[in-house]
Amino acid sequence: MRKQKAKLFLEGISVYPLRSTGRLLGVMQPTKQKKDKLIDDIISILCGELEPHNKDRRGNVKIGQGVYKYCELILDHLAAILGIEDSLLCSTIKSQHECYFRIKSATT
Repeated sequence: MRKQKAKLFLEGISVYPLRSTGRLLGVMQPTKQKKDKLIDDIISILCGELEPHNKDRRGNVKIGQGVYKYCELILDHLAAILGIEDSLLCSTIKSQHECYFRIKSATT
């Protein structure tokens, strides 16, 4: 039920911020995936059903501060829908990239 609500929420978001959110979470090649697969992978990583992909060998993809803030809102809302504690969400993102909470404090 929660996954269905999360999927409905993500389906209402355009693909560009979804790809950026996927990058933060460690989705494998988010720019090459169709929107439905990308949404499924984001939810699976947040629920612990899918391991985040290893960091790209080319380095971090640069995402603008405005997009980070939007990704942050998306992740906050998903955490509330899925019932994920902030600390668990933070550790999920830390496993692939910087924790978005640190990005949050750096951009405000």
